[in-house]
Amino acid sequence: MHPTVDGVILPPVKRKGRRGRNMKLRLVLLLTLLAGTFVADAAGTKADVRKTIENSMLVTGTIDIGIDGAAIGHRLDQPEKLPGFVRDLVTKAATEMRFEPVLLGGKPVKARAKMGVRVAARKLENGNYQLRIASTSFGEQGGDDAESVTKEKMRPPEYPMDAAMRNVSGTVYLVLKIGRQGTVEDLVVEQINLTVLGNERQMEQSRKWLAEASMDAARKWKFRIPTRGESADDSFWSLRVPVAFLLRSQKEPAYGQWDAYIPGPQARPAWIDADEAMQNPDAMIAGGLYQVGKGPRLVTPSQG
Repeated sequence: MHPTVDGVILPPVKRKGRRGRNMKLRLVLLLTLLAGTFVADAAGTKADVRKTIENSMLVTGTIDIGIDGAAIGHRLDQPEKLPGFVRDLVTKAATEMRFEPVLLGGKPVKARAKMGVRVAARKLENGNYQLRIASTSFGEQGGDDAESVTKEKMRPPEYPMDAAMRNVSGTVYLVLKIGRQGTVEDLVVEQINLTVLGNERQMEQSRKWLAEASMDAARKWKFRIPTRGESADDSFWSLRVPVAFLLRSQKEPAYGQWDAYIPGPQARPAWIDADEAMQNPDAMIAGGLYQVGKGPRLVTPSQG
């Protein structure tokens, strides 16, 4: 068992696991299949946690932005693989988006950006599902760009043995503060979404295992800092890095298929301005680097 970070998959080693998983499920089966790798101490507490389960789908594409910041067009990746009601919801949301104008040389210009939209469905007491836009992300995911923070050395974390033995899996969303030496000066676990159900105490312990493994690995990571562009002289940079812990017996959901998880509580790094903090980080794809403050900034609410 071994996790993936930035697309790197490590081979299994003796008595230790590393890597990957997510659940490939139909919407009508999600709640049933998520029920209980853990046996809860108190059924009522576990029932309360069950109510927080989100069934979600990550929709990706691009969005075009006019000189006034209004969305003037968009394209969805593989729209034929998306359920019609999901495609309609994202299309409606995309047409109503408004951003801060994108500036080039101090003047507003038209722009195109990558787009990620996390659509969430929650089962209601009457048996119906409530559909909403849970989170969004815009911009590049990192690459060989001298104007961006890029990876130099990112060894994936080891899968915690206690977590692996209890079939605990999920995604840890890290926020890193990168100094001018390219090292991690500070870090915060912004959110942890789990794909195993337990009572509140068990969920807290599961998140602790994954958080500690992620942070231990991240403190040793090394990055290349921007050498040109507007942020080249900054004293530090902030990066969001999703780390997926996926068991070998599980698969990543195919594009257009539902995934199930229990969203965790959110934390915000003290060094990030409030207007740069996202509502939710989980519209980011595990394996990507997301530089805070880089890319278009959405000014209209993304939920609906």
